[in-house]
Amino acid sequence: MSRYERIWNNAVRDAAFYRRNPHLFARDYLHLDLRMFQKILLILMNYCAIFIFIASRGIGKTFLSAVFCVIRCILWPGTKIVIASGQRGQAINVLEKVQQELIMWSPELNLEIDWKQSKINGTNAIIMFKNGSFMKVVTASDSARSARANLLLIDEFRLVKKEVINMVLRKFLTQKRMPRYEELSKEERLEEYKKEKNKTIYLSSAFFGDHWSYEKCVDTFKSMFDSRRNNFICGFPYQLGLKEGVIDEDAIVNEMLEEDYNEVTFDMEYSARFYTGQNDAFFDFNSIAKTRKIKYPMLPNHLSSRIKSDPAVRIVPKQPGERREDG
Repeated sequence: MSRYERIWNNAVRDAAFYRRNPHLFARDYLHLDLRMFQKILLILMNYCAIFIFIASRGIGKTFLSAVFCVIRCILWPGTKIVIASGQRGQAINVLEKVQQELIMWSPELNLEIDWKQSKINGTNAIIMFKNGSFMKVVTASDSARSARANLLLIDEFRLVKKEVINMVLRKFLTQKRMPRYEELSKEERLEEYKKEKNKTIYLSSAFFGDHWSYEKCVDTFKSMFDSRRNNFICGFPYQLGLKEGVIDEDAIVNEMLEEDYNEVTFDMEYSARFYTGQNDAFFDFNSIAKTRKIKYPMLPNHLSSRIKSDPAVRIVPKQPGERREDG
């Protein structure tokens, strides 16, 4: 066997090994000392087609997603990763984790990236890899219809409209990665091609139980019992972050001692717990939530007459036989 063949055989062997063990690639190539829960999540991200991570503030879900995106871009050449969020700046944070943190730990990663073709600013945010892979930020709106992806990452997905995710963002996943199996037969290429599926990763903190994000979490949880599907969801509260040393205990205590401390908000932001009301409450939360917001407040005639652009705020005239009480 020639030296050229030995080098390529070793490269193929190492790539296959690290593709099955992304947590070891993070240790050996990115030089990261990850916690055990982070290693487990990396493996599940790599395995599952749909991955939902509901996490406490400060537990590092954006950092971990940046690590996984980098691993996919390096080990799977030509990978297209699209990152979206309710706020564009939140999505750009994933790229900034690569630019400002990960390359400081790994000189090898710095050499993988084509910095001349990469840009990170408010209007154009993309990191290009020399092997053809890229990580790109798009605006989570109806205007972002032309992008294509093999991996879709939606950060703070509860802030994105359900219609935008279903009708725009998920449509990015129409093409699979096209590896160049030039030396393989047609049958072998098709067999390997079918094994590789596109992925969607949802990241967020918890929210109210009447929101569509809660329904998405429940549906994904139920799908975990279906052996035909490889979906996963988990919720990690602040207690795990304290145990693993990634969240400061004093910060949590100060948060709970503030005068405007709200238990419901704290549970959603730090306990990874959706608020669905009390089990023994007389009124069901979901029933009340549907009517707790006024879409069009009706103003007195002397005020509504000044607002000519929106007639919806005017008091509707009485209908025949209608009775109204003053007060």
